[in-house]
Amino acid sequence: MTVLFALLGLQVGSIPEPTAFGDRSFLAQVVEARKDLAAGRFDAAAARFARYPGRRMNVRLDLEGGTEAQRNQVRLALRLVTEDWRRFARPVQLVVAPGRPDLVVSWTDALPERDGRRPGAVMFRSASPTDPAVEVVVARIRGEDGRPSVPGDYRRDIIRAIGAAYGLAETPLTAGIMGPSDASTDFRGTIDPFSAQAIVRNQDLVEAIRNAAAARRPIPYAGPGRISVDVRRLDLGAVPQGRVVRQSIQVVNTGDSPVQIRPLSDCICLRLPGAETIKPGGIHILRFEVDTTPLQGGFQRTIELMNADPDLDPVTVTVQGEAVPAYRWIPDRQGIIRAGSGPTAWTGTLRIERPDLKVTEFALAGVAGRPEVESSPIEGGGAAHRLKFTLPPMPLGVRRSFGIEAKSVDPVFPAIRFSASVQRGLAVLPP
Repeated sequence: MTVLFALLGLQVGSIPEPTAFGDRSFLAQVVEARKDLAAGRFDAAAARFARYPGRRMNVRLDLEGGTEAQRNQVRLALRLVTEDWRRFARPVQLVVAPGRPDLVVSWTDALPERDGRRPGAVMFRSASPTDPAVEVVVARIRGEDGRPSVPGDYRRDIIRAIGAAYGLAETPLTAGIMGPSDASTDFRGTIDPFSAQAIVRNQDLVEAIRNAAAARRPIPYAGPGRISVDVRRLDLGAVPQGRVVRQSIQVVNTGDSPVQIRPLSDCICLRLPGAETIKPGGIHILRFEVDTTPLQGGFQRTIELMNADPDLDPVTVTVQGEAVPAYRWIPDRQGIIRAGSGPTAWTGTLRIERPDLKVTEFALAGVAGRPEVESSPIEGGGAAHRLKFTLPPMPLGVRRSFGIEAKSVDPVFPAIRFSASVQRGLAVLPP
């Protein structure tokens, strides 16, 4: 039997380890299926993934109601997702065809508000052989302003549902395949390589379980990997803005199988390594850097440690501290300015707190000319640069945006930028 399966190209001798982006319920089913294989319960192992899609995913569009234009937008989104997959070596093939679907896409006028935001889609999963793996209900109206959905919204919703059908956690990446669809950002969604790799890894894992069950061959299994970390909160204290701080977290696999981890961040200021697989009993030192250049004042950022431990949600580590500012922009006023038909003066101050940070020149964007500058020293060795320039006449209610750039020879702060907008009105708002 083993020779026959080898001739067919089926691997029965080993099971790949789960991806760090796996959904908890999917990872739990993997553990139970591996226990079934070890105990000789082959039919039970295969049945746990009876509804898991193959590389060809059948999609059904249930789009009753709405306009033909809206239905075409969903069809366009599905076509764009199909084209996205062609970028990868082992694509998922999406097919709208009769028969039992793997994914059903339906919609509603709007979804109720959740956590202060109006979501764009909700998903329903099922392990029943008679149900689709995932049904996604998308909203035609979404966001706080109740705006109409666009093809990019539907595209992201479909991408997210595909990830769920293939066993990924719902939101491992803020701007990735499973990014939440809640109209809170302008991100319109494409399939990112990390999540595509995770789907392929899950497919290989399920196929290996199915093949081992079909071969009726027990595969020993000691148990899942388990991780623990030595710290959940790192306080960097007071750090001068622009300094790069190096830190580390100790991750231990206390389980009986290898476990994959991948750190993700909510800030570009955190420079993190890639995925790592830790052997049973192994210790991994996760080294990373905190770049305080874009930070000012007190800050708190998070690292989410995605992992393949079926009993543990992503581990959140908080990184906090105070970035002592190297500079401060202090506008005299912004917001609504006094009504009038003539030009209006704008004044503000760039306060340089670091003695060695020297500004060489100033430039304007969105406004003609150059600002008038009066510079004076401040206590501690820095300088205060008082700027003044003239905004052109604006009709009542019109908003104008502008920018100021201060150039220096400092390698960390070669350009210090400030942007603002003003609107001509009937009153003056404080900064």
